[in-house]
Amino acid sequence: MNDEFFARVGHDLRGELATMLAGVHYLLRYQKDLGAAPRDMLERVRGAGERLKRLLDEFDNSIWLRADASRPMAIARCDAAELARRAAAHLEGAAAARGVRISFEAEPEGVATLEGDPELLRVALEYVLGFAVLRSRDRPVRVRIASVDGRPVVTVIDEAGPVAPEPLARLLEPFGERAAIPADPVAPRRRERLGLGLAIARGILEAHGGGLTVEPSSERRDGGASEPAEGRAATGLRFTCALGGVEENAHPEPA
Repeated sequence: MNDEFFARVGHDLRGELATMLAGVHYLLRYQKDLGAAPRDMLERVRGAGERLKRLLDEFDNSIWLRADASRPMAIARCDAAELARRAAAHLEGAAAARGVRISFEAEPEGVATLEGDPELLRVALEYVLGFAVLRSRDRPVRVRIASVDGRPVVTVIDEAGPVAPEPLARLLEPFGERAAIPADPVAPRRRERLGLGLAIARGILEAHGGGLTVEPSSERRDGGASEPAEGRAATGLRFTCALGGVEENAHPEPA
């Protein structure tokens, strides 16, 4: 994989998509005599275009599937709670559409801080949180922010049901997440993700000296046990995002 290849292909595809979406938005806003059927079709095209923009974001970010110590990052002081809330803000529409309520439990402000690239870390958390939201429907997703051994950790817990051991073991690999995402009941072939998001998140976190793990969870909103035990069925998944931290001079500044 080559960073420049991804950048050039992504840029060209985005340019064409932007032109098409601009035309659709223009017709929907200014063409007042559109009938119900043409307007419905244009809304479908608009929705498909917005999904394609998200897929292109995932394509662009797939450079983080490959480690490269020379890849530039914009290092700044970050607060883990703020990063998690920013990630959730980007997912408000998707969560509302599925009836998912995202709740937060955080230590006092400033406790879980680190040096890192704020935008990249937000992207990593968004992929993890977005996966939990995509798996869930009318179920809660909880986000916990804490400092463990002086390092910030963000934990994402869903109640969307268990994942079989074999696909669970491949969940953080490229395309491994597809086996754990239920098909859309309205459009079974519709893809909201390429299937690279969790692997990208792991790559970004590892580049920051942290990591990503996933395990079954039997934690329930009623305060039930937080760890699955023998004889107790898992109710969902728990993702542990160790944000790590890097020195300001560890990576070159972007050009």
